[in-house]
Amino acid sequence: MPQELTLAPSILVVERFSRNGTTGNVSLHNIIGRFLFRHFPAKSGGFFVITGVTNLRGYVDSVVVGCRIEAPGDSAPAAESSITVNIPKSAQPCDPNVTLDAYFPFDKVEFRQPGQYWVVVTVNGQELGRRPLKVMQVSATVTR
Repeated sequence: MPQELTLAPSILVVERFSRNGTTGNVSLHNIIGRFLFRHFPAKSGGFFVITGVTNLRGYVDSVVVGCRIEAPGDSAPAAESSITVNIPKSAQPCDPNVTLDAYFPFDKVEFRQPGQYWVVVTVNGQELGRRPLKVMQVSATVTR
């Protein structure tokens, strides 16, 4: 049976990012695929979740883009954040080809146990996409 491949949502977890003041281009630094801790519960350092929302249509005054980190087996998120994007009247009706970039800062997120966490992006309270985030326990000595 052939595999049906799909494109992963563009939800990135990064240590930091910078924006070029002249061009507006964004540089991502240290893309995070997993967190490694020696002991649990553990708290992360600072990081960002970066995503984009597109395909808005019609007349929309604003959208609320949210991001939460779901813990395995826990109904309460480990962390969450949201931003409201106001859309100027001059940009209406919305062009579905325009991408609204969203940057969510997180700091000192508590991971209570190792496991597979989920980074979930919502728009106006409705889930738009998710990606896994592995949180692992390592021994005191890490070899490369």
